[in-house]
Amino acid sequence: MTIQRRWLIELLKGIAFAFAVIGFIANLLTNRIPLSNAASIVIISIVALLYFAITIWGEKSQEQFHRFEKNSPSEAKYFLKWYSQDGTLRIFCSDLLWLEDNPKILNALSEKGDYLHLYLRQHKDYIVDRLFNAGAHVYRVKEKIQSSHRFSILNDDGIKSIIIRNKETEEAHKIEIQEFRDHAAFYNLAADMLDDCFDNVFHKSTSSSVE
Repeated sequence: MTIQRRWLIELLKGIAFAFAVIGFIANLLTNRIPLSNAASIVIISIVALLYFAITIWGEKSQEQFHRFEKNSPSEAKYFLKWYSQDGTLRIFCSDLLWLEDNPKILNALSEKGDYLHLYLRQHKDYIVDRLFNAGAHVYRVKEKIQSSHRFSILNDDGIKSIIIRNKETEEAHKIEIQEFRDHAAFYNLAADMLDDCFDNVFHKSTSSSVE
């Protein structure tokens, strides 16, 4: 959930609560608009339902599901938008060879510089070399790490988000992404896994390219 949406949700909750309080005080202190017990119960019930509906909508808005045809313009547009966001980006994947046909996405990742961390099995190719020379941190994933999941996590000034892909559950020629915005629990779990999954890290200061 973005900061703007979270503020909107809290504002709507506040409005619902304010209406409840104002209605209660007006009914308590004045007799100009007398309410029967039944009417009072109806009003309170409506306000309560509104409050909980807003709360549920806010929780559900944290999760989004995306489904694309492989190598489609919609897939490229989605990843370009995700990778172009501000903040520190960490990617866990087998390789980045799919970026050969997506120069705009590759440029977006290059522009992140040292805010980009790559956790890869295959790291000896020109794409990784270009990102490394642009400032990215490259980590070699341990051979014993086996997973059908691919993911990336983003920390934008404390707003922690993650996208996850499970290749085992996908249909042929489809890509399915679960996106969780402002979800610190999932983010921290993935970050802990990343901290334990690599056996070597390559630094710009010690090498001119990934070896």
